[in-house]
Amino acid sequence: FFALLAADGGLADLDRRQAALAQQIRRNGVTYNVYGDAAGGQRPWPLGLLPLLIGADEWPAIEAGIAQRARLLEAVLADCYGEQALLREGLLPPALLLGHPGYLRALHGVDPAGGVRLHVCAFDIARGPDDSGWWVVSQRTQAPSGLG
Repeated sequence: FFALLAADGGLADLDRRQAALAQQIRRNGVTYNVYGDAAGGQRPWPLGLLPLLIGADEWPAIEAGIAQRARLLEAVLADCYGEQALLREGLLPPALLLGHPGYLRALHGVDPAGGVRLHVCAFDIARGPDDSGWWVVSQRTQAPSGLG
């Protein structure tokens, strides 16, 4: 990859290539929706020109942390639609759950087939300050548009 990059304009040409990539994404209509955003509408899919390379020695810790986060999110979701211990113990404000337009009250007490509620989740990670490891900086549990 880097040999190809150097052979065709080198690093000095990265800005032009990033702009060309963004233009191609707009031209092809690769977008996503931000539901509930005041600006509304569709936004171009963000895509970096260069891949983020993660060393094989770093991946096991990242994988374990992300898997732990996914299990936590599944457990919270199961509790919200199940026994609601987080509400009873005051760990989750009732208005946050019961007042949320995405909470489906009719599904309270319903166990999904296979016992899994959260089928898609994505995590944005970044290297911490002073090379202190990797941090999860955001997460999404909504299926991307067009997944089905």
